[in-house]
Amino acid sequence: MRRTGIFFLTFLLTTTLSCTPKGVGVTYPAPPARQAKIVDSYGAGFLMVDGKRRLIHVKGTPYEMGFQYGYLLEKDLVNIVATLETMLASQSIPGHLSGPIAVFASTLFRPYIPADVMNEIRGMLAGARHRNPMTSLLEHELIFLNCLIDFGAVLQLTSINCTGMAVWGSRTQGGKVFQTRNVDLFIGTGLEKYPIVAIHKPDGKIPYANAGWVGFLGCVTGLNGHGLGISQVWAKSTDRQFGKPWALITRQIMQEGIGVADAVRLIGGEPKRTYGCNFIFADRGDGRGGQPAGVAIEMTANHFASFKDNDPREYQALWNGQNYNVTIPEAVFRGDCALDPKIRSKNIFSNGPTGDPRTAKAYKSRYKGQADRILAHQRSQTLMGQAEAEQLSRQVAMPKCSLQCAVMNNTDLKLWISNSRIDSNGTVYPASKETYYFYDFDHYVPRTDLTVTGQVFRPGDTIPCTLATGNLGTARKLDLHFYLDIAGIKCAVGKRLGVNYNRSSPGTLNIPIRLPLLIPIGKGHLIVDAMLAGTNQLVDSDAVEIRTH
Repeated sequence: MRRTGIFFLTFLLTTTLSCTPKGVGVTYPAPPARQAKIVDSYGAGFLMVDGKRRLIHVKGTPYEMGFQYGYLLEKDLVNIVATLETMLASQSIPGHLSGPIAVFASTLFRPYIPADVMNEIRGMLAGARHRNPMTSLLEHELIFLNCLIDFGAVLQLTSINCTGMAVWGSRTQGGKVFQTRNVDLFIGTGLEKYPIVAIHKPDGKIPYANAGWVGFLGCVTGLNGHGLGISQVWAKSTDRQFGKPWALITRQIMQEGIGVADAVRLIGGEPKRTYGCNFIFADRGDGRGGQPAGVAIEMTANHFASFKDNDPREYQALWNGQNYNVTIPEAVFRGDCALDPKIRSKNIFSNGPTGDPRTAKAYKSRYKGQADRILAHQRSQTLMGQAEAEQLSRQVAMPKCSLQCAVMNNTDLKLWISNSRIDSNGTVYPASKETYYFYDFDHYVPRTDLTVTGQVFRPGDTIPCTLATGNLGTARKLDLHFYLDIAGIKCAVGKRLGVNYNRSSPGTLNIPIRLPLLIPIGKGHLIVDAMLAGTNQLVDSDAVEIRTH
């Protein structure tokens, strides 16, 4: 149920409850100066705007997350589907064929779409129709959005040139992990109007931030609660097939991966990969005693290779007996050139498979371009942080097709995202020349999951509630506010609790919520909002369906 309406009754009891483990002292950070404004909500989902930035928070089962997404972004979903015609036209494909192509592509890829993604797509459709019964959205259109890149790549309809790198340890400020990701894709299609950062909190899995575009459930640029980040590069190859879109594999990694080993396992173990890609993954070291790590992955439909930093296997990258690799400790990076000999034999980009990659512009400007800049910082004894990573990201991006540039602080769960822009006169500005907006993923990582005993209650009844709390980010104190939302009428009920959320210390709270004697009658939701203590800055929300009579 949409959480709108007025407070017709307030029944607030203020108490404070601490679930800090005994003997643990916690210092909580001051609230940030800026905050996102909540512009709409539904159940556990909410849509935020902060200046020119938009964030959406969805939570629950795949269907529930999809329903929240579709309800909150129905108009944008309709509009972004309409841009498909322009996207295809930009690649010399007649725009009027967008409808038949969407049907054709979705039919080809449907067998490879995971069940959770299909459930989320169906939830999106249901949520959009609940918001607007006359919506024009169709299932195959949302499937097409989520296989669009792989469809174009397998059929070689377009070219994408991207970069990614990660550095840590002695190279960085505070020894933290910093990662970059550039999406160098066609710009000026109208996709620029629909960037969004989605905070996903799937039940029983890891929360993650997905920096992409409306309707794209696959993770193109992402960071999860363990500080595991993704960068991807299209490494065009002759070895390709229809299969599971790579962004849906990385989505799975974001939901399940604690570290880079999980990325290697899940990509390497995927039986139906689609085409040539290079990846960079890095994490802050959860599960390894806080020791950061990074990995470069190269893949085609049937071949796979992974490389750690300073990996001696990179010296197998030879052209006429001469090495073309640049191998550096505490750094991993890739352009579109493969270093694995088998995968290089299938490479098309960077003069592949038989030409000298060192003479290719892509190799010089992006693969070696990143390496040269990392080594330049080493020579000048300049430790890399957000500003240095941003400068590197700008320098190696392709200005004529810079759709998105991203910098991640994997250690502290921070992101800076720049997206290309079209102004009111139709002028297109590449992402590499635009502002990198800050997104504090760490702020949204804590979660509070609400369950209740029973479903039907009378005025004055006590609802037995259980709250499961968890946090992979910075320790902090949150205020929990309880609401009843029935028939568009929202009222505060029960207790307001102050709870300490410490990192990696899940807890359980049993809270009895007594309903007022005067409440609406009908079907609705009991909602708990978690806000940064002493502020109205929403961090998390959860909702369970109940009925009053």
